[in-house]
Amino acid sequence: AALRWSIVTPRRSVAWDGQALAFGPGGRRADVPPDDAMEPLWRAYYAAIFNPARLKPAAMRAEMPRKYWRNLPEAAEIPRLMAEAPRRVAAMVAQAAPNPRPQDRRHLSPHPGATHLSQAMGVAPAMTTPIDAHPDPERALAALREELLARPDLPDFASRATQPVFGEGPVGAALFILGEQPGDEEDISGRPFVGPAGRLLDRALVQAGLDRRQAYVTNAVKHFKFTPTGKRRLHQSPDAGDITYYRPFLAREIAAVAPRLVVAMGASALLAATGRKLPVLKTRGQVVPGLTGPPVFATIHPSYMLRLPDPDAQAEAFQGFVADLLAARGQAG
Repeated sequence: AALRWSIVTPRRSVAWDGQALAFGPGGRRADVPPDDAMEPLWRAYYAAIFNPARLKPAAMRAEMPRKYWRNLPEAAEIPRLMAEAPRRVAAMVAQAAPNPRPQDRRHLSPHPGATHLSQAMGVAPAMTTPIDAHPDPERALAALREELLARPDLPDFASRATQPVFGEGPVGAALFILGEQPGDEEDISGRPFVGPAGRLLDRALVQAGLDRRQAYVTNAVKHFKFTPTGKRRLHQSPDAGDITYYRPFLAREIAAVAPRLVVAMGASALLAATGRKLPVLKTRGQVVPGLTGPPVFATIHPSYMLRLPDPDAQAEAFQGFVADLLAARGQAG
């Protein structure tokens, strides 16, 4: 109750004397004290809680455009904190991650030609890819997550996403269910297929006699790519460069899980898993060779059904999707 404060804007002002509010006319910057004795403490606190591993300049500027920074005491610290972030992240990673043992180094080596391919396509350098299945799959998946979190060369849209969304499910799962990318709800929750398409997938799995908890579910692209429109975030399909960037990560994920069959839902998943642009509606229900590892079963993406305007067409497409999952279940044994 003893705290006294004032807020002065060009139109109105308000002050609290510890007992009552007093409203008054607006004021100018010259009408308020030039310095705040608490600002150094606040700036020190802000710098102390700043997490360099969570730096997202594009998202920061979208939420608080630079023209408003002049009103923020902590804004004076932002350029220094941003400049120091890469070094601090590298130091944290070096301190937290032990050096790989000699027997594990082969799983961290780049795939021959991976860098050449990414450079030829004009995309970021590819992540490392597997040579064979990792003897400790849980450790391999954990290492992939840590690697993706520490990548300094992620696509631009990744900095606007809330977080990467990793796969879920048991290693050794017979079915590896692959989608395109996280959606809005997945980006917020950090879990794959929890939005409208995920709920439709769950319904179809139940009708096909499949337990989602016994399958491994993930996406080809690990970050939500979207176009901001007011308060909404509109899904934006990943392009070939995005899929190429994340493909080595996907290949190592498949190698760690070691499924019998990859179920590729939609064009992006099919491109990521096979390396070929195949027409989904003509390829659905077929088993095609995978780019690495197990064969690939093609089907539609649940979001395709959600976009159909006619309820009868949606119902027909859903039954076809269930039939595809039944066929995939038979292929996986």
